[in-house]
Amino acid sequence: MDNAGKVAVGAGIIATLTGLGFLIYRVTRPHGGLTVKQVSISGVQPVTTGEVLVLTATATYSDGSTKDVSLDSTWVSDDPTIAAVETPSVIQGISAGSVIIEVNYLGVVGAAVITVS
Repeated sequence: MDNAGKVAVGAGIIATLTGLGFLIYRVTRPHGGLTVKQVSISGVQPVTTGEVLVLTATATYSDGSTKDVSLDSTWVSDDPTIAAVETPSVIQGISAGSVIIEVNYLGVVGAAVITVS
C-alpha cells in the first residue's frame, strides 16, 4: 500500500481504502502506454419503445490502432425516461423522443443521438 492508501490488486486493478473504510476498485487497461485520442459509438439506429439496442464503443489510440472498449466504459443517457442504459452498451427504448448517449473511456467521451418511436 502506498501513502495514498492504494494497492495494486491484480492486472490493472487498484483498490483504494477510503477514510470511511470502503474499498473502491478502479480498472485501468493501458494500451501499450498509448493515449486515447477518440471514442466513437457504432451500431446507432432508431429503436421502438421496449426495444433493446446494443452499441459498441471503440477507442482510437495515438498510433491509429483501435480497441473495443464497450464493457470498460461508462455509458450515460441524458434522458433515461426516453432511453435508458440497462448495462454497459445496452440501451432500451422507454418512450418516444431523442436522447444523447455518452460513453466515457479513460476520460475521453463519445456521443450519439438515439431516436425512440
